[in-house]
Formats: sequence, structure tokens, C-alpha cells
Amino acid sequence: MTPPRRSRRLLQAAALVASLAMVGLVVAGPRTEQAGSDPQPTMEELLRRLKERDALIVDLQRRVGALERQIATTADRAPPNPQPVAAKPVPSVPPVASSAEQEPSTPGEEAPAAASGAGAAAPGQFEVDEEAAERALERTLVVTGALLLPFGQADIQPSFTYIRSEQEAPPLFFAQGRQLIASQDVRRNTFNGELFLRVGLPFDSQLELGIPYRYVEQQVVTEVGFGARAETESHGSGFGDIGFGLAKGLLHERNWWPDLIGRVTWDTDSGETSDDGFSLGGGFNELQGSLTMTKRQDPLVFIGSASYGTTFEKDDINPGDQLGFSVGALLAASPETSLRVILNQTFVNELEIGDGAISGSDQVIGTLNFGASSIIGRGKFLDLTAEMGLTDEAADYSVGISVAIRFDVPTRF
Repeated sequence: MTPPRRSRRLLQAAALVASLAMVGLVVAGPRTEQAGSDPQPTMEELLRRLKERDALIVDLQRRVGALERQIATTADRAPPNPQPVAAKPVPSVPPVASSAEQEPSTPGEEAPAAASGAGAAAPGQFEVDEEAAERALERTLVVTGALLLPFGQADIQPSFTYIRSEQEAPPLFFAQGRQLIASQDVRRNTFNGELFLRVGLPFDSQLELGIPYRYVEQQVVTEVGFGARAETESHGSGFGDIGFGLAKGLLHERNWWPDLIGRVTWDTDSGETSDDGFSLGGGFNELQGSLTMTKRQDPLVFIGSASYGTTFEKDDINPGDQLGFSVGALLAASPETSLRVILNQTFVNELEIGDGAISGSDQVIGTLNFGASSIIGRGKFLDLTAEMGLTDEAADYSVGISVAIRFDVPTRF
């Protein structure tokens, strides 16, 4: 019942009591006279009774006024729209109407919609079911190596990547006993497939296994002037180096501290070095260590990593050690979709053959990676990537697609 209705009822009650009191005082005289027990009241007695009645009415009016002021004070102390605290940002909440503005509703009208969660969402809001609870942002962090799987869960991720690269070189060309400078264009298409497995281990750690396969086709076109002088084609395929990795969480984000993950990866020399004389780049033992840091500012996650890898010599050939780093950011576009951009930079030492290094064979490989990821079903996660080369040694561009499938693994045998 609202305060105005209470006031009206209190006033009505006060008026009724006053009327009854006055009637009682008036009626009391005749009843006393009829009984004959007391003499007829004098004028002074009647005036005294009228004064008592007036005092009673005044007292009742005072009490009604006090009740009205108390109700008004209580309503003023409970404002209908409390203001949010300015120190910490909080999610916006629709204003609640005051008790005077709310219309009485029939019980059970809103209960079914609230209980089922199937009612229409308000503008700018969306429903989150169990599948969407597996936020795409967390799944993307797992795919990029910036978050570890919990104990008892695993991801198996088949992927495919196409890489396009073109390089030009000015070789010397001999024709009719004369030495000419030609233009040589090396065009290479690389198709990489990989099956990658992640398994969550106790103590905030993760086991990783990768089995790659590579197919490469290359075309070399030599031109003198504006005409093609020679053209050769070659191709090769084979399994790449099988890699094993162990990752461990070192720090958890708190205050200004970021999440920190350490990782050690061993690439075996099980891959093919060449196929029919065509180099595939595998067949070397490599050991790499890396640190990956993440810092959250929802809906953004900033990511950075640093790595160093050494390659062990084989058949008097050492491709050179590598130092790399990357920085980027991930955006949670929605619970089911995330976007990212990451800058990668790798410095490769000079190639060593025998006891000497090949001068000028060192490389700086810089790429800019764009990615979009989305949950496509329960436990299924689609990831699309596009990478652009920023330096001469990097590939021109690449595109990739992968599907990560999550499942539970038994923790007791």
C-alpha cells in the first residue's frame, strides 16, 4: 500500500473516531436523564464536556499529522534510483521505479520468463548458454599458447596452412660468349598440415605434441630483358620434425603482475631433409625455450612472448640459432567470437657449413598476423589466420585454418 493511501485511511479513521466521540458525549446526557440516577446536567457541565470533546479531536489530529510526517521521512530516505559508486565502474543496471510509480502486477506474470530464461533479451544484451560459457577468448589463448588446459582436459587440433613466397635474384647469365645480368624469380608454394595435441596435466602444466607434414612446389623463372630464358619446376614432400613440448604456469595475474607461462620444446630430427634433391628444411634437432605473458583488460587481452632456440649441427650443417619475440592483443568480440592481431619478429644467425659461416646468410623475419576464432559447437573451435610478411626474408603471405576439438581424458586408471 502506498503512502498516499495510508494517509487517506488514517484521516478517515480519525474523523470517524471524532464523530463517534462527539455522538457519545451528546447521547450520554439524555441517557443519564432518563435513568433518573443523576440530576439534569447544568450549563457548566455541558460546556466542560464540549471542551473535553474538542481536546480529544485536537489530539487525534496531532497524531495523524505525526504519522504523515513519519511516512514522508521514510520515503525520502529510500530514493528509487541509487547512484553507482564512482570509485569502481560497475555494470549498468536499469533504474528501478519508486513504489509510488510501480503499478501492482499480478503474481506469476514475470516468474515464468525469469525462471526459463527464454524471454526476449533487452537491447544490447544477449543470452549466454553452456556452449557460450566456453568463451572464445579463452579458447584462442589456448590455441596461441598463452593459456594452459585444466587437468583432465585435452585438445586435438588438425590444421592446414598455405604459404606463398616470391624472391628475386640477379644471377649472371652467359649467352654467345658474353656475360649478361639476368633476373631470376623464385616462386614457392608451401602446403603445411599438422596434427597437434595438448593435454592438461596436474600442477598447472601441459603436455604438447605436434606431427607436421609438408608439401612444397617451386618454380624458378630466369628472364633476360623482357623474355623468359629458362624455367624449371621442382617439388618435394615429407613429414616434418615431430615436436614435444612441456609448458608450466609460473605466475598468475594479480594487481600489475601478468600471467606468465614457461615452455620448453624439443623438435626431433625425424623430419625429411630433402626429397629428390629438393630441400624441405627438416631433419635437425632443435631445442627452444620461451616465456609468454598475458595481461587482461576486458574485453582485451595483451600478449607478449620471447623465445630462443638453438639448432644442433648435423652433417656439418648448422642452420643457425634463432631469437624471437612477439607482441599483440586479443579482443573478445562476443562470448562466441574473438579477434586478434600479433606482430612476430625472428632473428636468425648465419648458416654454418663445416667450420665457417656463410657471410650474409643471417635473416630478419617479420610478420603481422591477423586471426578470427569462433565456437562452432560443443567443444569445437574454429580458428582462421592470415599473415603478411614485413621483411624481404619473410614469406609474402599465408592463410591457415584449424579446428580444435576438446574432450575429457581419464584422470584415474
